[in-house]
Amino acid sequence: FATDYSLWDDGYFVSVGELVGGYWLKLFVLVAGTVSSVGQLNSVLCTSSRALACMAGFGYVPRGMAKINPKYGTPVTAIIVNGFAIISMVLTGLDFEAIAQ
Repeated sequence: FATDYSLWDDGYFVSVGELVGGYWLKLFVLVAGTVSSVGQLNSVLCTSSRALACMAGFGYVPRGMAKINPKYGTPVTAIIVNGFAIISMVLTGLDFEAIAQ
């Protein structure tokens, strides 16, 4: 495998896992990466919706986004709005590098 890390592309760790440990390590790296990505998405969704609810509490965005579920203590409207925003970004193919720049 390439020791020049500039040649590594997306998903290269799975290839390295296969070269080092065979099929089972390849599968483990693939599943672990997937679980990690889902966990990171969950974290981003939860923290950014709390920030949106806080902004609504201060009046920077519509106050309806500050509505908190009495049973679970979660900002329901902010989670829904944030989820739709993330889904729309994914479906339109918005490039993360374009956002970062």
